[in-house]
Amino acid sequence: MFASAFRFSTATGLILCAATFFAAAVPAAGPGPAPAPGTYRTDGGWGRLEIRESAPAALHFDLRAEGPNGHSCALAGEIVAGVVRLSPRDGRDVCEVSFRAADDRIDVTTNGAASCRDHCGARAAFEGRYVRRAASCSESRRRQARKEFRRDYDAGRHAAAAGRLQPLLDECAAALPWHEAGWIRNDLALARLKAGDPAACLKTLEPLQADAARTEADIRRDLPPSDASRLLSIVRATRTNQALCTARAPR
Repeated sequence: MFASAFRFSTATGLILCAATFFAAAVPAAGPGPAPAPGTYRTDGGWGRLEIRESAPAALHFDLRAEGPNGHSCALAGEIVAGVVRLSPRDGRDVCEVSFRAADDRIDVTTNGAASCRDHCGARAAFEGRYVRRAASCSESRRRQARKEFRRDYDAGRHAAAAGRLQPLLDECAAALPWHEAGWIRNDLALARLKAGDPAACLKTLEPLQADAARTEADIRRDLPPSDASRLLSIVRATRTNQALCTARAPR
């Protein structure tokens, strides 16, 4: 589960820094279609891009991303003709950020200027493909689904509780942060078990099995400290729930 996500994060620099920079917008030559207002997320949920209309022929953007070890990036400003320019304070080359829209996605790229690194932490970057997701996949809707799950689970309505979480995996799996997906699967597995379906419990946990089979030493060697600790919490829950479901499964 996390191993592959972490390799992807490393390859694309998904570590973020906390500062927010406001961009001065300038036209770019030969722009593509203007990005449509809305909320877009990367696969794996590491990046979130919100675009809204702000003035004639202008769009306001807010881009945030997060990655290994809790680092983060944040940028905000005005897009005109698909581009913004982020001016450094020390005379270095200007960082140009382009927003190229196609269908339901926006590809965010830069001109590669060294000053683009100023807007993120040491290993961070914000470039990538951002895709418009279903409304049910928004952070607020996911929080509400988890709240309703807990209410039903605590009341002993385990089948109903499972029904609260399953749509998150069906509709939002690509956009879920790895750690959120791990906890959703563990909660859903337990609800399936309590509802009398240990086979469904084990099936729900299958995507987590590769990480559950890893040793703590391997995880701590391969991942930054906070990510390793976060993954180990999920791994321990997965192992416990696998054992519970296996014990109840038909033989």
